[in-house]
Amino acid sequence: RQHRGRVIVVGADNEYVPKILGYETARTMSEALRMARETAPPDPSITCFRICPIMMAEVTPNPGDIVEEIAEKAEVEEAARQPAAAERIEEPA
Repeated sequence: RQHRGRVIVVGADNEYVPKILGYETARTMSEALRMARETAPPDPSITCFRICPIMMAEVTPNPGDIVEEIAEKAEVEEAARQPAAAERIEEPA
């Protein structure tokens, strides 16, 4: 970030990611150029990157898998608690 000036992202699918990176967004190239002219020096440099997504995934878990996972975690937690409870009961008073 220290070696770049103002970054304006054109045509972003959402504004969240550019915002957290500190970038501004514009819907069209014309709008981006207008925004840049507001603060640009007389002879600015413009760099255009066309970046395709490296990987996209949509994950929809099976509700049955979630229920099984929760049940397994509960069993493990219960098993971890039982020896500790048994030790407390067996200790002499």
